[in-house]
Amino acid sequence: MWFRLNRIIFIALLILGWLAPGHSALSDEVIVRGTKGDGFARLTFRWPIPVSFLARIKDRNLIVQFGRPVESKFADLPGKLGSYIGMPRLGGEGQTITIPLKNDYDLNYNSRGKLITVDLIELAPQAPAKRIKQDPKSTPNGTLV
Repeated sequence: MWFRLNRIIFIALLILGWLAPGHSALSDEVIVRGTKGDGFARLTFRWPIPVSFLARIKDRNLIVQFGRPVESKFADLPGKLGSYIGMPRLGGEGQTITIPLKNDYDLNYNSRGKLITVDLIELAPQAPAKRIKQDPKSTPNGTLV
């Protein structure tokens, strides 16, 4: 009798362990793609169902947190976006993607149904200060010699 009860408990524990949060069985297969535009890089995350998310930049890392665990091989990344990003890392029980950035960027993101887009926007380069050319024959106050 005890043997049978122990076996049932063992099987129950195996099932509970398999269903634990962060297990790939509870992760959603997400298609991640990167495209380059004029002055920006776009990451798209296509989910099987709509999901909540939050994106931010911290210490030159793009951090995207999702409401559900992600399963992706990130096959397309960095790919075409190699001048913008490094290789993504998955953390936070599979719900957080951290992507190292190669520069400082502005951030724009939105979702529409099952599709989430995150844009890294190049910051406008600061124009160099204009230098007034001085005529070599003139004095500092502008009068001719």
